[in-house]
Amino acid sequence: MPNLTADMISPDLLKTQAGSAVFHQGQQLYRWGRIVVEKINDDSAICKVTDNNRAFEVEISLSEKYLYLRCDCRFAGKGKLCEHDVAADLAVQDYLKKSQLHRWQNRLIKQQ
Repeated sequence: MPNLTADMISPDLLKTQAGSAVFHQGQQLYRWGRIVVEKINDDSAICKVTDNNRAFEVEISLSEKYLYLRCDCRFAGKGKLCEHDVAADLAVQDYLKKSQLHRWQNRLIKQQ
């Protein structure tokens, strides 16, 4: 099974699947720092998203070819992508990019 990487998360695809309004709401939550990446491993991540003083849990998991997003809010319970899914996805992408950069920096330092 492939590992979860920043390249697997596409903001453009998220916007298409969630719709512009939901995507922009999620983008705002992300920009306001309302997301905490609590746990991340090779094929999944768990995030807490705070919205209107309520905390929602979003699980991002990877299967063979697909990325699955599961939020415990009512909107997502209807089988739709919600703003919490979007915010968590953007936060995990950012986390993975920074993590990858940090690994490369460590490799370069070790080679010197």
